Amino acid sequence: MTNMLKDISNKLEPTHVEVLRGIVQLTSELAFPFFILGATARDIMYTAIFGIQTIRATRDIDLAIRVDRWEDYQELRKRMLADGQYNPDKSQKQRLIHRNGTRIDLFPFGTLEDPAGTISWPPEKDVVMRTAGFEEALRSSLDVLISNDPQVKVKVCTSAALAVMKIISWHDNHPSRAKDAEDVMFFMKNYIGLGNEIRLWGDDSDILKEDTYDYDQASARILGRDMRKIMTEDTFNLVRTILDHETNLDSQLKMISDMTKAKLGDAEEVLTLLIAMKKGILDLV
Repeated sequence: MTNMLKDISNKLEPTHVEVLRGIVQLTSELAFPFFILGATARDIMYTAIFGIQTIRATRDIDLAIRVDRWEDYQELRKRMLADGQYNPDKSQKQRLIHRNGTRIDLFPFGTLEDPAGTISWPPEKDVVMRTAGFEEALRSSLDVLISNDPQVKVKVCTSAALAVMKIISWHDNHPSRAKDAEDVMFFMKNYIGLGNEIRLWGDDSDILKEDTYDYDQASARILGRDMRKIMTEDTFNLVRTILDHETNLDSQLKMISDMTKAKLGDAEEVLTLLIAMKKGILDLV
């Protein structure tokens, strides 16, 4: 998918547009790049742009903010709270709640990571989160117009980058993040519907020539190829290690178990798609 401006004005929930309009203004003033990730990015990519119904609705917005220091992140939160539109969530360090009920999770990444690919929330640094894949997601994000009056543009994580981050998130937080595995399953089966079918007669025509050609497997394999295109070597090595383990029949196959809960396929089909996605990733090694 090329990074031409995608126009979804009048397709996003007005409450989300209201929140994002304010955040765009604040982050622009501070020169902090951000992109939308999580379920909102999934719903924008599949439903708003391509009309593919997703598996769960969400009222939350997840945002990744690139900053240099924790002081920068705290300054953004301070300005948001001073705006009078938000209240902090005392149980979640990263969360603010807008007056319209929308929950906003703000995840910082960038040079404040220590070590690279990891953040530890101050002051106690007792909450640790992996941010591997975030920089790649920002670089490959799509520009999306969410409002025409006034014009508001945001960057949205692509499905390929989102799959990378959800695999890592699932691995780091199992068993509490079963929904991440369900989303990866949804991506594998539906990725070809994001304007990617034509690629089977173009750059990815080699897939059609294989005796084992299958439409859903082709979708998963193209997804894997696009994941590899954006991953750094460190992120690639991490994702490959996770997928190697989760497709090893001698392992407990926990990811497959979580994926089948979404009722998008049985265990054998899920394993086949995971292997196809991993094959797509390795096609470009």
